[in-house]
Amino acid sequence: MTKRVRVCRAEKGFFGGKVNCITNMKLNRDYIAAVLNSSIIDYYYKMRNESKHLRGGYLGFDIPSVESIPVPEAGLEVQKKLANLVDDIYANIDDEDHVKEVKNHIDSLVYKLYNLTTRDIEMVERFKLTCEK
Repeated sequence: MTKRVRVCRAEKGFFGGKVNCITNMKLNRDYIAAVLNSSIIDYYYKMRNESKHLRGGYLGFDIPSVESIPVPEAGLEVQKKLANLVDDIYANIDDEDHVKEVKNHIDSLVYKLYNLTTRDIEMVERFKLTCEK
């Protein structure tokens, strides 16, 4: 169970627990991971699927709910930039401060993909702070 949207790589096609698998990737897989692990998607998913939340604030991840997540198409340059940041996280996974900094950078790039206003970003950032507690 989780209270946040989480996406990970499956290098060899092995999965554990209850998972939804993305199999048709027209976009770079690490670009998709960056977008789906961003704060805006946490916020979106929690608000969009509020009626489906489980006890304790845990999220349900049925196929229709996951399929409804809007992943913006982006040019190859943006996809590569975000994919490289995901690689950076994997390469430095034990450095919590660095990972947090990279995640914040990813969030700022993803906010631009969704054309969020300053007010929208402030709302998502407040939400992010409540999730970190």
